[in-house]
Amino acid sequence: MLLVLDRSDSLPLYRQLSQQLKGLIENGTLAPGTKLPTVRRLAEDHGLTRLTVQSAFAELQDQGWIQSTVGRGTFVSAQSSGPPPSRLEVPGSLAELLQATDRPARFQLAQAAPSEEFYPRQEWKACLQAALNQDGSLNYGTIQGDENLRSQISRILLDRGLQVPPEQILITHGAQQGMDITVRALSKPNQPVLLETPCYPGALELLHTLSRPCLEVPVEQMVKAVEEQCRRHRPTLLYTVPTFQNPTGLLASPAQRAALLALAERYDFYILEDDVWGFYNYTPSLPPPLKAEDRHGRVIYVSSFSKTLMPALRLGFVVASEELLQSLSQKKHASDLVCSLLLQRGLAEYLKRGNFGPHLSRIVPIYKQRRDAFHQALLEHAPECSFHLPPGGLSHWLKLPAGVDESALFSEACHQGLVCARGAAFYPMPRAQGYLRLSFGGHKPAELEKAAALLGQLLRAARQRPRLRGNPLV
Repeated sequence: MLLVLDRSDSLPLYRQLSQQLKGLIENGTLAPGTKLPTVRRLAEDHGLTRLTVQSAFAELQDQGWIQSTVGRGTFVSAQSSGPPPSRLEVPGSLAELLQATDRPARFQLAQAAPSEEFYPRQEWKACLQAALNQDGSLNYGTIQGDENLRSQISRILLDRGLQVPPEQILITHGAQQGMDITVRALSKPNQPVLLETPCYPGALELLHTLSRPCLEVPVEQMVKAVEEQCRRHRPTLLYTVPTFQNPTGLLASPAQRAALLALAERYDFYILEDDVWGFYNYTPSLPPPLKAEDRHGRVIYVSSFSKTLMPALRLGFVVASEELLQSLSQKKHASDLVCSLLLQRGLAEYLKRGNFGPHLSRIVPIYKQRRDAFHQALLEHAPECSFHLPPGGLSHWLKLPAGVDESALFSEACHQGLVCARGAAFYPMPRAQGYLRLSFGGHKPAELEKAAALLGQLLRAARQRPRLRGNPLV
């Protein structure tokens, strides 16, 4: 502990020491319960007598800042009061959604994320311990990622209808990093990128940060809109979620997928395919990813394990041709060198033990049940809204009735304990039409029924009062 003491100051040294320690407690540097250095250690480190340090400790203890226990040491008092912890406020819709989970709420429907009750804690703990016992697991590893993990990912992608060798897989920090390095590699600043709308907020913020203008293509008229934009502009990249699109939950048909691939070849652009929701399938059959039908190396496929296993894992991957993968690997290396080898080996062990399939078999029917219950509840309590039964994923996308102000309804919902995602977060430009995304993964059917009932009450109240401009809760 480095403290600055001024021996030329008229203030006694014990008082200087006392005040500096008090300051560290007040600003939160020394949190309640923190053990302080011993009297002997502080005296030796700062050239003080033990009596000086003891006097400072005695003053702090008299004021209630510290507590000393014989045989255990001196600790910052649990009752010591400092300012509330500061929080770095990051602007943007995605940051707003991430921060929404910290708000006290009866119904937490903001984040499209798996429920904590289904995290494979015990299996993951055993696999992580096994990885820790492997030689070299605490080293850096390779840029492309652990070979065993890439082999296991290659195997599980067969369940998505995708045959890809490990050599065409790059391990990333989540799908978000895969998107980032793809945009950096395949487009330039001020060069337009085709973007389906409404759209995942992380893609919107990424393009804005990298100064890539958005050419909107409405998801419900995707093929027609893409061709129209290509005739007028020369985009190099299209971002799309063809399988259970976020936020709408829509599923592109095989004909639409084939048409997009044909347009990419005709107009010479790449497709960034985001497939983080592909394993949350509630339909009898599912079209394979665009990448599975890619015959000309036009598709860069990204996915992750954050949605299927646990968000904190933060491991994803990119699938691309070996030629493109070289450029993507260079972008990743310049960004963060490598992903944690320990976590990669833990995940490889988890997949190798065959845990992934049974995990999905257990959770997907539960989420389907929650989807069905929430959909029925919305039909009953919010019939004035327009929405459909999502064939996959974890969210319902509601179109609000005419005359209902999205921002005002969103703020009132949050105030009443129903935290959700406002539609404005999913568009690059403001819209007159209001929407809400409601993610059902974290609540049981009975709770979802209550959430829908509350939303219905708020909608009725909103339609009975004059249209006002609301202030979004951020």
